Order: sequence, then C-alpha cells, then structure tokens
Amino acid sequence: MDILGRIWSAARGGRNSAPELRAGQAPDANKEDEAAALRQRGNALLEQGSLAEAIACYRRACESAPEDALAWLNQGYALLQAGQADAAGDCLRRALSIDSNLADAHFLLGQSDARRGLLPQALACYDRALALDPALSAAALGRIDLLLDLQRWQEALAQIDAQGAGQAMPLRQQRARALHGLGCNAEALACIDQLLAQQPGDADALHGKANILLELGDHQGALDASAQVLAQHPGFADAMGNAGVACMRMGRLQDALAWFDRGLAQQPRDAAMHWNRGLALLTLGDLAQGWPEHEWRWGATVLRHARAPFTESHPQWAGEPLAGKTLLLHAEQGLGDSIQFVRYVPLLAAAGARIVLRVPPALHALCAGLSPACTLLAQDAPLPHLDFHCPLMSLPLAFRTTLDSIPAAGGYLRSDAAKRAHWEQALGPRRGPRVGLVWSGGTQHKNDANRSMPLEALLRAVPAHCTPVSLQKEVRPGDAGVLQASGMFHAGAALQGFDDTAALIDCVDLVVSVDTSVAHLAGALGKRLLLLLPAVPDWRWLLERQDSPWYASARLFRQGADAQWAPVLARVRAELEGAEPQREARC
Repeated sequence: MDILGRIWSAARGGRNSAPELRAGQAPDANKEDEAAALRQRGNALLEQGSLAEAIACYRRACESAPEDALAWLNQGYALLQAGQADAAGDCLRRALSIDSNLADAHFLLGQSDARRGLLPQALACYDRALALDPALSAAALGRIDLLLDLQRWQEALAQIDAQGAGQAMPLRQQRARALHGLGCNAEALACIDQLLAQQPGDADALHGKANILLELGDHQGALDASAQVLAQHPGFADAMGNAGVACMRMGRLQDALAWFDRGLAQQPRDAAMHWNRGLALLTLGDLAQGWPEHEWRWGATVLRHARAPFTESHPQWAGEPLAGKTLLLHAEQGLGDSIQFVRYVPLLAAAGARIVLRVPPALHALCAGLSPACTLLAQDAPLPHLDFHCPLMSLPLAFRTTLDSIPAAGGYLRSDAAKRAHWEQALGPRRGPRVGLVWSGGTQHKNDANRSMPLEALLRAVPAHCTPVSLQKEVRPGDAGVLQASGMFHAGAALQGFDDTAALIDCVDLVVSVDTSVAHLAGALGKRLLLLLPAVPDWRWLLERQDSPWYASARLFRQGADAQWAPVLARVRAELEGAEPQREARC
C-alpha cells in the first residue's frame, strides 16, 4: 500500500488508530469524535484533489484534539503535497512528540527535510522509519534516493542489490543511477536499455539514458533521448535542461539558452538550469547576466552539501563598504579557480578590508604575498570575528566585473627568489629556450577526456632547439615510459606546493599547457602561456578569441569543430620554432 493509503487506513481505524470510544470515557471524548470525523472528511477531500480544503479540515482536527497524532500526521502529509515543507515538518514533529512510533511520520519528516536540502537529517528519519517498519517500501526507496543525492554511490548500490534490483522498476532506475555515479557508464547504459526493452518510451528511463549519454560524450544521443521524453511529456522541465546541456557541450550555446529558458518557464527555481544558463552566458561573454546565474551553483552542484556553517551565520559580501570590516574569502572548487580569483584580494585591501583568506594548504605559501591586509587561515582553524564572508568565485559578481574591468590581467602572484635559485641550479645550464609542459589534469575533472592529451603528442610539438621541462606533479601510467625516455627534467613529488611550481615556472621561458590549474598559475605570474583548449572550452576562455581578458600573457590555441589535437599542436610547433630565451626571466 502506498503512503497515502497507509495514512488513510490509519485514520479510518487501521493499525495506528486510537481505541474505539466507550461509555464512561473522559469528558473530551466528543472532541476526539469530532477530530476523527474531521480527519475522515479531510481524507475524502484529499482523495478528490481538494488539497486546500483537506488541509483546513486537518487543521481543525488538530485544534479540536491537540493530542491526536494522526491529525497532525495527516496535516503534515497534506502540507507536503502543497509544497509547504517547513509547515509540514512542524506538524510531523508534533505528531512524533505524541507518538514516536509512527513510522509514516518519520518517513514524511524525512521527505520534509529532503525538500529543504537537509539530506543527512532526512536519511536519519528514513532509518528510524525503517527500524519501526521494515516493510515501508517508500522509505526504503527514498533512502536509496538520498544516498544517490549524497553521492554515496557504493552504499546505494549495495542497498539496491540487497533489495533485489531485478524485481522493481524504481530499483532498476536507481541501480542505473548508482552505476552512473560510480563511472560505470557502459553498465549503467545497459541497465537503462533493459528498462526500455520492458517499457519502451518510459520517460524516466529515457531521461536517465540522456544523463548517461552526456557522461559518455554522446551529446547528440542525449539530445535525441531528451526529445523523445518531450514528445510524450512536453512540460518535462528536466528533459529541457538535459537538452540544453547537450547543446552547450556541442558548442550550440544559443540553442542551449533557448532550452534553459523553456525549462525555467516550467520550473523557475531549478538551480541546475539557472547554473548551466549562467555558464552559457559567461562563455558567450555576457558577464552581467552570467554572474547572478552562476550563484545558483550552490544549489545545483555538490556544493549544496558543502556549505560551511559561517555561510549561514554571516552575510555574504555583495559590495557593501568594507572600511574597518573583516571579510572571510573562502575557496570552494578547484585550485585553478582559487588562483584565478585571488586577484581581487588587493582591491579588497584597498577598500579598507581586513581579509581572512581560507584556501587549500597547497596554495598558502603562494598567496602569502598578496597583501599585508590578508591573513591566511587553515581549513580547520577557528574563525576570528567576521563581518562578511564571500566565496572566491562570487567576487566578480560583487565587483560587477565585465570583460573590460577584469583586474590584474597582467599578473598578480610572485614566486619565491630562493626557490627560483634552487630550480635554476637543478635545471642546469641553458641549452635553448626552456618550455614548461603540462599535458594532463586531474582525472576527476568532468571534461578531462577532452582537455588532456598524451605526453607523446605534446612532445611532438616541441622543436629540437627547445628544452622541455615537465611542470606536472602527477604522471599517469600511460605517460611514465614516454617521460622517462624523453630525458626531460621532471620535479614530480618535489613540487609540494604551488609556490614550488610557481618558482619552476619562473625559470622557464614559456609554458605550453592544457586547461589545468598550472595554466592559471602561469597566467597569474604573467608568464608567457600557450594554452591548448578543446573544441568546447571552459566558460572562462570564451569563444573564438586568441587572447584572454583574464591573463594578458596567454595565447589561446583552440581545437576546431573536428575536436582534434593534431592541427592545434602543429600551430604550437610553428609558434615555438621562433622561440628564444626571455632575458628578463626571473631565475
């Protein structure tokens, strides 16, 4: 029986109902009778779809008999149906204060918490519901959904398998999602195709297939699957969002914006669509509209589970006067993002702010010289008194940054002289222009397959008169043999922090890099940078142009529509043929 049926059953005299009234009861028996009648009327109204009237009946039942747990339970359920998660939670907590053994109330409270983004609390509620009633299948399915939302893929998969993934359609869909989250996309796709073989045209399965095809890089396939969903359900906003993402990854940004606008007309508060819309606008160079949309990332990505408590207790800085105020700046995403946006620290110091900067340890020494007004804070250190906080990637919005007002494009970081001297000695005598090479980034990056390349391919772009220098800290197994055979200098594990990498960069004449944090570091140092970009680049590199408003020293080498590296590397080699040592290099 579904959860509504269970509630109605209880309210009509089922397993959780109050004992029948008998002669000689307490004087408030009439009120209990009245509450029971109101509950039953509310149930009938709910069954007819008269939600507001049902809520009114349940509210009157609660007023008539404040200790009637079922009245509070029913009201909580109806409020959930009406989208009032906070009010529903209050009612359900009241029901549980009367009878803590109501499994349905624990489950519905979990739903209320989940809708408010309180996923760990929701998970605890589902666990309590299942402890009271292991047969409550809605709670079991909901628990798996929460594990998937929390990206606890392996745990979710184990629970799915324990319940028998072959027995129920929802479990099969959840299994595909868990496999997708674990990166087993081919297996997830096979699972989805099995679902579709049994239920051709199933909208949820097709939507899941579109998600998986996006990860597999089959963007046209994802767009086709989304179109199939929309042919059956023209108002399916999530399918519109997937269609927009597919278009965005194919470089069709105006089409993507049209899809996102259609989706947002259906679901105006959809964080993922707002965020993706922002990325498309930023890629097109429309920073004025893009920055506000980019703020939706806090509800659209894993960041929604990573907000520190101070973000709730302190206001986010949005451009208010800062003289005499203490502002906490904090990293939120990749190392490259932090490097790109710490450029704003001197501007904040000039505005009179006392700045507390919290970034990963690998960036501490590098950022130490940004400003005397800036204090670095360890991730686990207690916070000082704060007036405001601001995520680093929200600073462009607060400063109303446009393409023409990006600060410090010429460089804003400096390397350590002693470290430069160390690397200069380790590199040995110059035998021609030193070219720093970065050919791959972290494998967890969602676009790594498109942005990275084999070392062997990049080495072919380095002319014989140049001296290649590895700026990679980590080398993939497939590149290890090529690296060793090349004989090039490779510091590897000696690059303990980005200050070490910065000093090594300052001892080469230019950097050739794929889109990684080291590329941002080279640009932030003002080092000459040849940046290699896939056909559809990250938003910050914009479209078509060969320069970057973020880094004046960068020249961008872009793949064509064929998404091949060979033509790009041929242009890089032609550029390096004329390379000469930079006499002004800080070595």
